[in-house]
Amino acid sequence: MQQIKRILRMLVPAVLSALVMGCSGNPFVQGGGEYAADDWTTSRVEAAFVRDRTLKESEIKVETIGGAARLSGFVSDTEQASHAGDVAASIKGVVSVRNEIQVNDDIQVK
Repeated sequence: MQQIKRILRMLVPAVLSALVMGCSGNPFVQGGGEYAADDWTTSRVEAAFVRDRTLKESEIKVETIGGAARLSGFVSDTEQASHAGDVAASIKGVVSVRNEIQVNDDIQVK
């Protein structure tokens, strides 16, 4: 009887821990609602770039995860890179901007 109690004392916490951990969400995987919201935010940032005279011909890629927008690609000068970050930050749904845009002097933006 003592041996059974000892086994149960070790087994019950392990089973409960496994159940709790199994039910918790994965912090690295987005749920359907988050994915849709981020996709919509990305679209709004890209549309703002198209509407902006100085950015509409640039090669900027936008990715959004959890409201954090990541900008990458190329522009012709540092002012455009900074401006792209400002435009992205002004979009509803963007909580932060990670600006990884690179300057390429060979790009001519109209």
